[in-house]
This record gives sequence, structure tokens and C-alpha cells, in this order.
Amino acid sequence: MNGYNAAALYLSIGSLYLYENRHQSHEAILSQLKDTIASAKNPIHIEYVYMCVTDDECYDCRKDKWYSASSVFEAGLDSFMKEVSCIDDIWKKVKTGCKLPFVLKILLHDKVTKRHGHLLIIDLLHPKFFTDITSKIHYSFISLRKWIE
Repeated sequence: MNGYNAAALYLSIGSLYLYENRHQSHEAILSQLKDTIASAKNPIHIEYVYMCVTDDECYDCRKDKWYSASSVFEAGLDSFMKEVSCIDDIWKKVKTGCKLPFVLKILLHDKVTKRHGHLLIIDLLHPKFFTDITSKIHYSFISLRKWIE
């Protein structure tokens, strides 16, 4: 609400519990956002895009329509944004869950102060890797872990 951008990135390998846990996290984030908007002094304009992503195609969860990945990347996610009146309209689409990796991007715009911010939730679910490059990925994650530590 102060003109900032925030992002959450999820990926894991594990049980159904982890998926449910992430889904609860998505709900908590949207619930907190809803409460913040409700307590805002100024009217807030809300837009969002909810897109599943594969290597070759993207699925617009709001429109129930497939696009080629190249056309989505060329046009940019913002071209798929749609205005909604409240966060509940977004949750209605998100609450059913998704079996594909997805991007949920929400734009908030304060009409009085002209400030805007983005919330980006990316859930890669259980990333799949090609077997011929598994060793490269394994060593990449080891390097990343050492770098972070």
C-alpha cells in the first residue's frame, strides 16, 4: 500500500502436505492484502493475472484459455491483467488450486497518491528436470547452497 513490490517464490519436492501448506500460505497472503486494502484511506485500484506456465504454453486461469509461451513472453504478463473490485474475486480463482506451475501477479494502485505496487506469487510446484542434465543441476544446487551459506 506504500508503493512497494513484493514477491513469494515456492518450489519443493515432497508430500501433498507441502502443497496444502503452500495453498494455505497463498490464502493467508491474500487475506492480509484484503485487510490492508479495507483499511486504506484512499480507494485502491486492483488488477491481476493468474497464469499457469509450461515450457511451451501458458494457461490463463481467469479466461480458461491457452496461449503459446512465446506469445505471452512477447506481450508481457501485464497485457493479461484484469481489473477486479476486490481481492475475493482473485481468491475465487486461486482457491481451487493448480496442477501446473503458476504466476499470480497483482497490481495495486492508490488513485489519490498515484502510488502503485505489485505482489507476485510464483509457485513452481515440483520442478521436473530432464535426466540427461540431472548431474549438472545437482552440482548447481550444491554450488548455490555453498554460496548462500
